[in-house]
Amino acid sequence: MDLVRLGLERGSTAREALDVITSLLEEHGQAGPCAENDPSFTYHNSYILVDAQEGWVLETAGRHWVAENISENARNLSNYLSIR
Repeated sequence: MDLVRLGLERGSTAREALDVITSLLEEHGQAGPCAENDPSFTYHNSYILVDAQEGWVLETAGRHWVAENISENARNLSNYLSIR
């Protein structure tokens, strides 16, 4: 969740927050392991970043990411990667 906090602190629009988060992902990756006994089990997250003008769905896996501009009136996330 630190990535979201940093994106919100440093960006003034959804697009700027997206740029902040993806830059940090590429440089540093995501937090540590998710499991105490299995360091290979790492974070993969999805985010919805929205402002009054536009919205983005951001899906991440390690240092990799993909973003989709929300052009419909509604979008949701689930427990799996959904951007194709």
